[in-house]
Amino acid sequence: MKSSAKGVEDSAPWRPVEYKIPQVAAIIALENGEATADQQRLALAWIVKQACGVHDLAYRPGEDGRRDTDFMLGRQFVGQQILKMSALRDALIKEDKWLT
Repeated sequence: MKSSAKGVEDSAPWRPVEYKIPQVAAIIALENGEATADQQRLALAWIVKQACGVHDLAYRPGEDGRRDTDFMLGRQFVGQQILKMSALRDALIKEDKWLT
């Protein structure tokens, strides 16, 4: 089965990702320092999974595939750095360097 030009265009990594009102509200509350615990989790999940696309395939086919793939890899790198920092929590607690 061939992929259509529209399918390739839909997967363009430079296209804005989908968001809903609760996600927008969570990002705004986070920026203002007023986010609830649930809003913080919602904002971070949207950033990492949607905006950064850490679980998506980075490869993009087509005429501009290499550039689009590179662009997607850049997005994913940001999400991976956030996840890495989150994973360091346990190591910092073990070393008694946790700052809260």
